[in-house]
Amino acid sequence: MNKREDEEKMKRTGDLFEDLSAELGCIYISDLRLPPYREIACQSLIFGQFSGYPVSMWRDMLNYLDVESSAEVENEEQAKSTLSFI
Repeated sequence: MNKREDEEKMKRTGDLFEDLSAELGCIYISDLRLPPYREIACQSLIFGQFSGYPVSMWRDMLNYLDVESSAEVENEEQAKSTLSFI
């Protein structure tokens, strides 16, 4: 992959769902809930370059991925920590 392709891949829409599904090559956002995407999605959210999204978006993502205690998340770091226990 050349530098331009890397830059294109790193462009973000500002929507965590759209950005994550694009990063993983999902055709539909709903694919994020299915194997093997769910596990890869969790790992990508923890270790990838996903930052700067509103806490409400992180809560919605955790809830969408059926992660317990998503309502208790108060910041991005807590969200990533919660995902690490999946």
